[in-house]
Amino acid sequence: MISVRLFSYSHGFFADEFRGVTRRDRGDIRRSQQVKESRLHWMLTEKIVQVFFQVHAELGAGHLESVYANAMAIAFDDEGLSYDREFPIAVFFRGRRIGIFRADKLVEGIVLLEYKAGDKLDANWEAQLINYLRNSEIEVGLLLFFGPQPVVKRRDLSNSRKVLSPQIGRIAP
Repeated sequence: MISVRLFSYSHGFFADEFRGVTRRDRGDIRRSQQVKESRLHWMLTEKIVQVFFQVHAELGAGHLESVYANAMAIAFDDEGLSYDREFPIAVFFRGRRIGIFRADKLVEGIVLLEYKAGDKLDANWEAQLINYLRNSEIEVGLLLFFGPQPVVKRRDLSNSRKVLSPQIGRIAP
């Protein structure tokens, strides 16, 4: 069985803002911040999430996924983040390649992004992201949903918990 850590983000709360917060709550916030900082690639994923919310705020809901992908590329360029579009991930079965997934983006070579747009979030999209992680050496993925309410789902899948094929990381033409 593969263990996957699940995280969800919500915008509007920042741990640095302590106005009107009791001393006990401050301790909870600091502990929460320490947990966040210990997560894999936390600083980069926070930056990506900020860019996502900015893009959603500027464009709103209702566009095609490709429109959001192009807007995110412009925003990443503005932030100085490097990325690969349509990042290929090979799928192997019994040592033979049986298919190739194409993840929407790979940011800084370590965080995989999958964009979705529509009226509601579909659970199959989370499974798709987990399959991308399962079939690659990438350990962190973000599902970015450009819907009426923006949603970010983070998935961590440690390489130590994966059954990696020797071919992983090699994309054959």
